[in-house]
Amino acid sequence: MQARIAVDLAVKALQKQPIDKHYAVIPFVLTPENYSSIDMNQEKAPDNFQPVFSVQ
Repeated sequence: MQARIAVDLAVKALQKQPIDKHYAVIPFVLTPENYSSIDMNQEKAPDNFQPVFSVQ
C-alpha cells in the first residue's frame, strides 16, 4: 500500500496537482489467524504484471 501511495503522489507532483502534507498507512500485523481477512490483491502486483523500464 505504501508503494501505491508513493506512486500516486509522484504522479500528482509531476502533474503539478496539490498534495497533502501528511499521509499515513495504518500498520497491521499479519498472522495465520487474520490472513484470510486481508485482500491480498491490494498488497501485491497482479500475477501477470510485467515491469517496463525506460531511460531517456
